[in-house]
Amino acid sequence: MKIGINDLLLALSNRYVKVLRYVLLWLKENCKINPTKKGVKTIIHQDVLWTASIFS
Repeated sequence: MKIGINDLLLALSNRYVKVLRYVLLWLKENCKINPTKKGVKTIIHQDVLWTASIFS
């Protein structure tokens, strides 16, 4: 079974990547947290998904 990527899915994934990049940059500049530290991206991923579930 092939799944085609439509414009909506592509836009959603694009926005998700932009949010992750923004949060990682903000943490690096304002909180002096190393974004490459183990576990940081997992925590951000969970928080972004939790926030998205609130607004949907």
